[in-house]
Amino acid sequence: MKFSLDDHDDVKMTPLSRKQAEARIAAKQSLDGCMLRDVDLSHRDLSKISCRRAVFINVNLCGVNLEGANISQSLFQNCQMAGLRATGIILFQSPVVQCDLTAATFRGGNLENASFIGCSLAQADFSDCTMPWSMLAECKAQDALFRGATLQRAMLAEGDFSNADFSAADLTNCVMKGSSLLKAVFTDALLDHAVFNDSNLTDADLSRAIYKKPLFMGCVLKGNVLLPQNCDTFYFSKSDLSAIDLAGKSFKKAMMIGVKLDGTNLAGSDLTSAMLQSSTLCGADCTKATLTSAWLMKADLTGTNLDSAVVSKARLRDAILTGASCRNTDFSGADLRGALFEDEQVRSALLPATLHSKRSFRGVNLARRDLSGCTFTECDFEGANLQAATLNGTQFEKCNLIKANFKETQQERAVFCDSNLSGATFAQSIMHSCTLRGVQLDQTDFSEVQFARTPLEEVPLLTAQFAGATLEKCRMRGAKLTGMNLAGVVFHDCLMTGIDLSGAVLTGATIKGCNFVGGNFTGTSAREVQGANANFTGATLDGADFSDSHFLQAVFSGASLAKTIFSGSQLRQSLWVKAKAQGAAFENAELCYADLSYADLTSASCKGANFTGANLHAVVEIHTDWTDGLFEKAKTTDEKRLRAETWRPPPLEAATKT
Repeated sequence: MKFSLDDHDDVKMTPLSRKQAEARIAAKQSLDGCMLRDVDLSHRDLSKISCRRAVFINVNLCGVNLEGANISQSLFQNCQMAGLRATGIILFQSPVVQCDLTAATFRGGNLENASFIGCSLAQADFSDCTMPWSMLAECKAQDALFRGATLQRAMLAEGDFSNADFSAADLTNCVMKGSSLLKAVFTDALLDHAVFNDSNLTDADLSRAIYKKPLFMGCVLKGNVLLPQNCDTFYFSKSDLSAIDLAGKSFKKAMMIGVKLDGTNLAGSDLTSAMLQSSTLCGADCTKATLTSAWLMKADLTGTNLDSAVVSKARLRDAILTGASCRNTDFSGADLRGALFEDEQVRSALLPATLHSKRSFRGVNLARRDLSGCTFTECDFEGANLQAATLNGTQFEKCNLIKANFKETQQERAVFCDSNLSGATFAQSIMHSCTLRGVQLDQTDFSEVQFARTPLEEVPLLTAQFAGATLEKCRMRGAKLTGMNLAGVVFHDCLMTGIDLSGAVLTGATIKGCNFVGGNFTGTSAREVQGANANFTGATLDGADFSDSHFLQAVFSGASLAKTIFSGSQLRQSLWVKAKAQGAAFENAELCYADLSYADLTSASCKGANFTGANLHAVVEIHTDWTDGLFEKAKTTDEKRLRAETWRPPPLEAATKT
């Protein structure tokens, strides 16, 4: 018969009887190419024997001495090899199948490419063996010794290595798949890219091994398993690490997708940038843990203790935090869109710069909370209390903010977009550089709010309340404020061109430095207004009442002022060039050094007005009442200037007919 372990070099097998085998052994002859079946060679001395391409089937080799033997490309199947002594053996590319090697010793041997399949290796000694590319599949190797062994790229699959000792072993690129490694020891072992997929490492000691990106995918790491202090970049995805003590350990950038950490002690641990998507941490203790930038999408943190933990910039989209304790938990910058929270957690956690989507904060008390940088998309804040909250850079997009309390809030660059603010109150708040776009403001209260550089164009302000508000450098071009009560409101340097304030009440208001070019003040009640340097060029102020107001250096050039009242007002150094002030009232007004060139004062009443130093050049004064007026140093019409200004060239003569 022929037997081949090499496709290109068949060897003719020579069957040997027991006597023939014993004769060869006694003569120290090789067993190359021999086949032994059902032979008892127990306790024989085969040391240093050569077995090249030999076959041993159901041979009793118990207690045999194979020290220094050179065995290559041979097969051992169903052999009894308990107590085998094979120190220094060379076992190259030789499969050992379903053999009993209990307490066998291979110490210091060369087992490169050797294969042990379905064998009993309990208490076997592989210390200091060279075993690259070797395979131990479906073996029972309880209490086996692999101290100092070289197991580079070896495969230990589907076996039982409970209590095995791998101290100082080189497990570079070694694969331990689907094996039991209960209470195994790895002291000083080199685990460079070692793979422990689907293995059970309960109670194993991994604390003092030398690591470089090991993989523990689908493993069980429970009981008193000991992991190293530094588990950074380790791969634990789909592993079970529940109910173990990992307090104070580092898992930075560790791959822990789908990991079970239920009841695990992670207090003070560092999970910065760890990948924990779809993991479960139910009842885990994460007190003072660091989860900065961790990936926790769809993670289950039900009942987790996150007190004083740092979860800043973490991704918690669609995570479950029901029943979790979040006292002083820092969620700054975290993505909480779709995460399940409870009201108490929201009240006790730190939430600046967090992202929220479609969450209900209805009636929740967020008073005095720092929500700076948060983004709320399609969230419900109806009746929520945010009084005195800090909302710098906070964004509310498509939110329900009906009757929400924003009183005394600090807002810088806050954004309210496509949200309903009806009935909400912002009283006594500070709103600098904020954005209100596409909002509903029915009966919204902005009383005593301090606005600065906030654009209010195309914002429906008609029913809003602004009592005592201050608006500085705000853009309100074309705003519709018809009939609004703005008494006492302060406007400083606002751009309000084309604004409609017809019928509005501005009594006691301040409008200093504001630009009202082309605005509409028809019928406006604006007594005692402070309007120094205001610009009303081309505006319509017909029938408005500005009596007892202060308009130092204000501009009314080209404005329509029919029956407008300025009685008792301070109008020093103001400009009225070509203003149309028919029937206007300037009684007892101060117009010192004002320029009224070409102003139309037809039927205007200027009784007791002070025009000292004023320019009255070409004023239209038909039926104007100047009674008791003061005109010291006033400049009346300069006829020469008037002729020059009104001069028109004569018409060109008709072209001479040719």
